[in-house]
Amino acid sequence: MKKKKDFYYDEKNPRCNIIEINKSGYPVYKDTKKSVHKHIAWKYLLNKERQLKDGEEVHHIDGDKLNYHPENLIILSRKDHWKISKRLHREMNLNKANALVFLVAFILFAFENDHQWAILDRIIVFLLFLGLFISIYPNIVSKFMKRTKLYKIINPED
Repeated sequence: MKKKKDFYYDEKNPRCNIIEINKSGYPVYKDTKKSVHKHIAWKYLLNKERQLKDGEEVHHIDGDKLNYHPENLIILSRKDHWKISKRLHREMNLNKANALVFLVAFILFAFENDHQWAILDRIIVFLLFLGLFISIYPNIVSKFMKRTKLYKIINPED
């Protein structure tokens, strides 16, 4: 999802002079300390017809707390929001574990006593290194993939 400058907190953005970041990392209005994403959800998703009910929460679809564009927000029950958050945390921890496994395998493989590396050994080391890179830097890989011809064929609107 592309970041819309009008709905993204950035200190350089002159529209954000009435907003600051709270301890939890969410943009809030300086005067009232109310969450910007909840205000935007009330204004655009609920059309100012009602307030958020008890047990309702506003979720950032892309996971970026600074992106409060209406297209990036969804209103969920507390239970559903908790399920999504729990799954995302589990996946982040799994990615960290995968990176650690790649790193350990790479180190063990690279520093073995037998230094007669066949072509297959070099391919395995390259793949381990590539897997480690992808798990640590998914945003860079995503940007690279968006420049490929195959991605442009599959997603012509981007």
